[in-house]
Amino acid sequence: MSPTPDKLGDALKIVQITFYAIGAIVAILTYRAAKRGLLNTVNTEYQKRVIDRLQKLSEDLYSEFDPSSPMYWANRRPVHDGIRQINEVFQNNKDEILAAKKFYYGTPYTEDMKRLQNLLAPAVSDPFIPDNIRAVVVDLLQNRLDILHGIYTREFEKYASNLAKGKQ
Repeated sequence: MSPTPDKLGDALKIVQITFYAIGAIVAILTYRAAKRGLLNTVNTEYQKRVIDRLQKLSEDLYSEFDPSSPMYWANRRPVHDGIRQINEVFQNNKDEILAAKKFYYGTPYTEDMKRLQNLLAPAVSDPFIPDNIRAVVVDLLQNRLDILHGIYTREFEKYASNLAKGKQ
């Protein structure tokens, strides 16, 4: 018994329908994968910005250790500038400070602390810095800022207190 032409035609139609359905599914899945992947212009632009931001962050962090940079740590004199500011306040209010034997004018916020704060603030919320890099950079900068602030405050207060007591 041989298959009838009607049965062959039906089988051919089923095979064609299956072929086109599988082809459509593959096309949709390929389009979705390409849209989410490297062919997505938004993703490509985002990756460019991430690289640009990381390059700028790297340059900013390295500038403290580059002798040719104006931010080179050995060329900066934040303590001297802070002492100069305390001395100016003392000279302007000398009688009042010596009479009270207290220095009520606070301590200076040095340029290196301002620079670290200016590096830290944008890094905390910058969407173009990957989370793992952001965590390390924020931790590094925050620790440096906290340590510098603690040391400077303690030493500047000690110096200002000695000025107020007439020891300097």
